[in-house]
Amino acid sequence: MDIRKAPPSERGSYRASYSHDDLTHAFNMCIEQGLPVERVAKKFGIPINTLKDRVRGKIDIDTVKSGPSPSFDIMQETLLCEHIKTMAEIGMGYSRQETINLASDYAIHLGIKKQGERLSLKWLYGFLGRWPELKVKKPQSLEIASARSATKTTIENYFKELNNILTKYHLTEKPSRIYNIDEKGLSTNHKPPKIVTGKAYKAQAVTAGKSQTVTLIGGGNASGQQIPPYFIFPGARMHASLLEGSTPGTYGTVSDSGWSNTDIFSHYIKYHLEPLLPTRDANNPILILYDGHKSHVSIGLIEWAKSNHIILFVLPPHCSHILQPMDVSCFGPFENAWNAACHHHIRVTGGYVVTKNDVCCIACKVYTATLTPVNIQSAFRRCGIHPFNANVISDIAIAPSLAFAKTTQTQLVQESQGTSVDYFEKRCAPIIDNVRPAKIRKTLSKVVAEPEFYHLGSKPEGMWVKPRAKTV
Repeated sequence: MDIRKAPPSERGSYRASYSHDDLTHAFNMCIEQGLPVERVAKKFGIPINTLKDRVRGKIDIDTVKSGPSPSFDIMQETLLCEHIKTMAEIGMGYSRQETINLASDYAIHLGIKKQGERLSLKWLYGFLGRWPELKVKKPQSLEIASARSATKTTIENYFKELNNILTKYHLTEKPSRIYNIDEKGLSTNHKPPKIVTGKAYKAQAVTAGKSQTVTLIGGGNASGQQIPPYFIFPGARMHASLLEGSTPGTYGTVSDSGWSNTDIFSHYIKYHLEPLLPTRDANNPILILYDGHKSHVSIGLIEWAKSNHIILFVLPPHCSHILQPMDVSCFGPFENAWNAACHHHIRVTGGYVVTKNDVCCIACKVYTATLTPVNIQSAFRRCGIHPFNANVISDIAIAPSLAFAKTTQTQLVQESQGTSVDYFEKRCAPIIDNVRPAKIRKTLSKVVAEPEFYHLGSKPEGMWVKPRAKTV
């Protein structure tokens, strides 16, 4: 039996024979030189009706796709795109439905749509296709305390103080004497990793259901050497069985909640960490960076550290997500590997869930595999500690703090002005009043914008900034 072949296309090959530049050049020849449309179309390989519709003004010369024109023109979409990016960068981004609602209200404000008419999901995907710099992403959670606290001033003061310490004690070239320690909570009710499954049904994964939390205190130095883990189990008595399967140097204790406290943290520093530190004296101290949780700060510990030539450097409050090496590059991979190891444990044991007696054995393997010298060195480098780099924290990382900055007076926009820029500023004025323009990037929305569409009024810190001069 012969296989039926698809009939040849009757449209011809002209669709792939000309570019947008060819169409623009042909259009200019017809308008400026008055040449016949048929002759110019034949010369450039352009369909006669395609060129004729543009010469007659039925279709804009910038239209490169068939079908109805977008609801907004290029400048209106530029402002919408910039507003969406600004709100996402400060941690106040829009979901898909919220973006549709925003654009629908914007269209009604401009008189493009009537009251009650809404844009569809199809419009959203068309909009995203026209603006490749936009993408639907799952955002990382950022606690509001962290968003408020990580300000530019705080970061600058931190690096100033850190530089003073590193310079005073000549630690810039001694990475083996710079340490970071941090705590990580391990839940026995793990989050299942992604699995390979069939398309026809919803995938499921068995978990513990009920959860216990075991705290792990870990860390390393800037040369890439890890500190053996220290576990804090929930309970009243410490049993040797809790540390079965541990790696050499691992120790632990218990607390009522499974979390650390002042006494446990002091014991960890004095009896677990201190024996692992290099020799030191008044001229060659050890620098230990850690967060300022209330359980980490005590007068007794500070006096002990001072007498033992150890500098305890407390990071700015609620800034661990960008300044603490363990949080930035180590405990993220550790958590992913922990969840995968717990998932594997349930499968190979025939359905036995992870208990606190299994935590040490599983966590020690994961700790050794993820806190590698490469990861630890990368963590100190990304935090600007070693090599020292006070400019390592990007403006995007501290952008959410701008939404909480206090201003003396909120400048709301008058209803009567009615421009596109005013619409977005009025809609989110309490937030974007404090947002300073970030460094200009070569994105599509910057390229197509014209100066007169940007806010150049009395508020120089406005969200709209003039792009580099460029025409399309």
